[in-house]
Amino acid sequence: SLIEDAFNGTIETDIVSPFEARPDDERKVIVTKDNAASVSEAVADGAELGYNRGTIIFGKGVPIGDGIFASTLIAHMAGDNSIHRLAESLPEYFSDRTTVKCPIKADAYRRAMDENLGDLAEKCIRYGDSYKVVMDEGWFVARHETGPDDSFSVEILAESRDRAYLVGPMEVAGELVEAALRGH
Repeated sequence: SLIEDAFNGTIETDIVSPFEARPDDERKVIVTKDNAASVSEAVADGAELGYNRGTIIFGKGVPIGDGIFASTLIAHMAGDNSIHRLAESLPEYFSDRTTVKCPIKADAYRRAMDENLGDLAEKCIRYGDSYKVVMDEGWFVARHETGPDDSFSVEILAESRDRAYLVGPMEVAGELVEAALRGH
C-alpha cells in the first residue's frame, strides 16, 4: 500500500528537502519533488520508505530504481509472510464435545467439582463455572451451563493434536463430571 500511495500521489508531498522530522508522522513515508538526496537522508533518519521520480528507497538504505520491481518484491515478501502461510505452519487440532444433563445449580457444581478433582487439581484452571485441565497431549474443559428453560447441563469439550489421544481427555473429563454429579 505504501508503494501504491507513493505512485498515486495520495501521500502528502509537502515534505521537501531538507527533510524535517515530524514525530507525529505515523506512516514514515517521505515523498519529495526536489532530489533523491533528501529521500536518502529521510530514510537514514528512520523513514521506512522513500520515493523520488520512480526510485524507491527502503529503510536501511536499499535503493530500487524500478517501482514495478519494488512492488513485485514487496508482494513476494508479503506472500512469504502471509497469514495463509502462517496458518499452514500451525499444527492441526482435533476436537470432540458432548453434553451431560446436570441436576444441580452452578454453585453446587463448583463445590462437587472441587471435591472430585483429586490429582487433576494441579493441572486445572477454573474460570467461573468452567474447569480446564491441560494434559500432556491435549486439554479438556467441563463447563456448567443453564439452558433457556432453566435446565442445567455440563458441556465437555476436548482438543488434541492426535485424534487417537483425543479419546483420553474425553474419558477423563466424563469420569470427573460423573463423579462430581453422582449422588445428586
